[in-house]
Amino acid sequence: MLGPGMIIASVGDRKISDKELLDHIQVIESKTPQVLSTHPQKKDLLNELINLDLLYEEAKKGGIQNSFEFKARMADILVERLVRDSDAKITDDRIARYYQSHKKDYDQISARHIITKFESSDSADIKRSKYEEISRWQADLLKAPDNFSEYASKYSQDGSARNGGDLGYFPYVQMVPEFSEAAFKLKKISEISPVIQTKFGYHIIQLTGDKRGLEFHKDQIKKDLVRSQRQVSLRKLVAKLRSEQNIEIYEDNLKKLSPLPDIISQDPDAVLPKDHMIPNPGKDKTETSP
Repeated sequence: MLGPGMIIASVGDRKISDKELLDHIQVIESKTPQVLSTHPQKKDLLNELINLDLLYEEAKKGGIQNSFEFKARMADILVERLVRDSDAKITDDRIARYYQSHKKDYDQISARHIITKFESSDSADIKRSKYEEISRWQADLLKAPDNFSEYASKYSQDGSARNGGDLGYFPYVQMVPEFSEAAFKLKKISEISPVIQTKFGYHIIQLTGDKRGLEFHKDQIKKDLVRSQRQVSLRKLVAKLRSEQNIEIYEDNLKKLSPLPDIISQDPDAVLPKDHMIPNPGKDKTETSP
């Protein structure tokens, strides 16, 4: 555990540097609200490092550094460092630019709606009648928007009716395009949309909540960017490390770990009935229903 800088302790012939202690303090402070600045605090942490050094050397005597568990934990520590490095690269400007190009993925509104359903087989007269009916409700609600929940409970033809038409919060991409386009045009709470048509029927929408804007999503965007940056960094590092080594997998030996029963190797049809065999797409192009 030898590092550059001032030597602050020794364990036998091994030296512990100030950098090791300061790195340890930085890790703790990054994960907790603690500020470790006093001499007693630092001395306690130095004793932790000394104990860790002793345990590490004892573990090496038992060959623990060759175990899968040890290697996995070391890899986890490396990934944590990649996360810290990624976090440092995510600036406010980058977050703002990302939000501007991904608003539809983050912005959310809440709304109520009333739906009058129709079938594709309904005649033009039936559809016209349903449109005229919901248009009358829309005209009434423009005059008294506070009655929207009552109208939805009474007239809406889907499960949201029991909650006064409440759909909760949703992003643009969650709803069918026609519905989202109309809903996200609403700017003021309680504002009511014109009658719109989707494949489900005719709708009226009322805006009930608004979470549009960077301030609502900044923390989540940073988390997403850090995760993405970490994955990119990890892929690049693994690709670099693999390219620097001659890696070979011995397939024949690997297969010996989970050998197939002899009968399958000799005659697959004896185990898998012909009517359960996967069809050859090159020979059988007949479509089947789900």
